[in-house]
Amino acid sequence: MYWGTQSTAKATVNEPSVGSVSFEADQGPVHPLNAIVGGSVTMFRHWDAMIEYSFNGSDVHTVASGWTFRF
Repeated sequence: MYWGTQSTAKATVNEPSVGSVSFEADQGPVHPLNAIVGGSVTMFRHWDAMIEYSFNGSDVHTVASGWTFRF
């Protein structure tokens, strides 16, 4: 999976003791390519469950899970 989520956060805040403070921060994973493993199972006639885990051994670790109701 490719997780290219680079962005830049910028803001200016007024700090009473210092005055106006500006900052800029570059955000994103160092290594955007990562592996993903997971599965899904039908629990009952109308219910499914899923879980996924993605990682790259360095800076990305995500878990996604969910239930689905089908009618």
